[in-house]
Amino acid sequence: MELVIYKEAQGNESTIEGFLEMFYDIQMKYLASDLFIQGLDYEDVEKAIMRAIRIAQSAGLKVDQHFKLVYSQMGTTLVKDCKLSELGYALVLINANPNNRYVAEGQLKMLNAFLQS
Repeated sequence: MELVIYKEAQGNESTIEGFLEMFYDIQMKYLASDLFIQGLDYEDVEKAIMRAIRIAQSAGLKVDQHFKLVYSQMGTTLVKDCKLSELGYALVLINANPNNRYVAEGQLKMLNAFLQS
């Protein structure tokens, strides 16, 4: 899958805000569309992202540090996608369809790690 990032120039590339945005972007190593490969459909992933963002907002997290709208090319189709930090990916996985084996195993793995800490 080819990743396409579109961003309108805002002129803050040389400011602290621009630096922080690039720093956060580097930390986002996951794509929500990777969950398509695991058998989730677009609607399930979109709902999970929206729930994950609401959780981040409710918890007082800075959403732009964990979620970034991008567009990915899948074959000849351009699809709305989301770059995710590790925490963002975990939040999406926790909120994804538990009927999917990959999601269920990921949720159990996170829960076991939490219970062992």
